[in-house]
Amino acid sequence: MTKHYSGCIVNEVRFHTDRDDCRITQNSGLVVEGDHKGKPIDFYGFVKGVVELTFFHAYKVVLFQCEWYNTGSTNTMKSDRHFVSIDIRSRWYQNDPFVLPN
Repeated sequence: MTKHYSGCIVNEVRFHTDRDDCRITQNSGLVVEGDHKGKPIDFYGFVKGVVELTFFHAYKVVLFQCEWYNTGSTNTMKSDRHFVSIDIRSRWYQNDPFVLPN
């Protein structure tokens, strides 16, 4: 069984999927350490949805459904000592949108 939510709280941080457009502050962005072509990389994206999967009526797993920004190119990502700038028009890993929130 699956349930869909528009937000949740993980490690005392509240994530929302549908409120950022009408708010001054946003809480849908995330950074996840991962692997791309055998090299460690930080994946930047935003939470599109929260899915809770229930197995055998007792075991539950919560997943974030994300949209990932393309950070695999120097044309789409620039960083200095204090900031990371990402071209948010370019998406990446569209067939692999899920991550465990922890």
